[in-house]
Amino acid sequence: MSYAEYVNAVPAPVRLIITVVVFVSLSVALAWAFYGHSLRLAQEPETPDEKSGLVVPKASSFVDRILATTMFAFVFLLAFMLGQFWFNVRSADEDNTNFAFHYGAAVGYARMLPADAGGDIMMQALADYRSAITEDAWPLMVNADPQGSIALQKEATLRILDAEFEAYKAGASEQPAWGATQGAIGDMVADSADLTVSAPGMGVTGALLLLYFLGITNLVLLALFSVTRMRFYLLGVGIVAGITAVMLFVVTDLSNPFAGPHAVVPNLMQVPGFS
Repeated sequence: MSYAEYVNAVPAPVRLIITVVVFVSLSVALAWAFYGHSLRLAQEPETPDEKSGLVVPKASSFVDRILATTMFAFVFLLAFMLGQFWFNVRSADEDNTNFAFHYGAAVGYARMLPADAGGDIMMQALADYRSAITEDAWPLMVNADPQGSIALQKEATLRILDAEFEAYKAGASEQPAWGATQGAIGDMVADSADLTVSAPGMGVTGALLLLYFLGITNLVLLALFSVTRMRFYLLGVGIVAGITAVMLFVVTDLSNPFAGPHAVVPNLMQVPGFS
């Protein structure tokens, strides 16, 4: 099962609970297993260097600086990705609405063309284009395959351009509605192109992997070096692990505008008169 299939098959609350349980349990288990070692390391005195005679700070002091750096990088990247992914979801939703509107306009204008003057050609071409985007390309977008969805969109665009040429030869250009039909089709094609490129690619996967690496690094450093009384120590590690898990879950869920509870779905069925 791919991650996209997992997202679509398992409800968001269940996936959130699974993520939190995994992060908290592993982090607390790590903190508990190394508690004695971490406690001894924290109590090591500062000792002079054998060669220079200068006092060498404790290892925990250096680790605290590393933790501060990785924590800052994690929060900065998290905020950036949350904002970008939410923007992508809203953009995809807007492109989807525009696509439905311009598709409806194109069909409405194409209906004004006489059947023997390119009307039937354009109606069939528009139906095929709709099917190519909503039935063929859309599943690829859900599965985070922008290359595949873009390729299908380009193929469908070439086919509708061929249909326009055939309609032109049949005399559609002499009809009053021909110019409006072409304009609506051009807008529809542009909207579908914007939609297909909204699916996350390898760049998004790489950014998510980096974010997970930083988040897990923070938890490991916290569990191993920020030691205190065991009860408060394990509680603190569990709280930070839970917050990290929730943040990673949210940003991962938003990474694909076409999957998850916020998923953008084809809304052509909402256009009056189209079945």
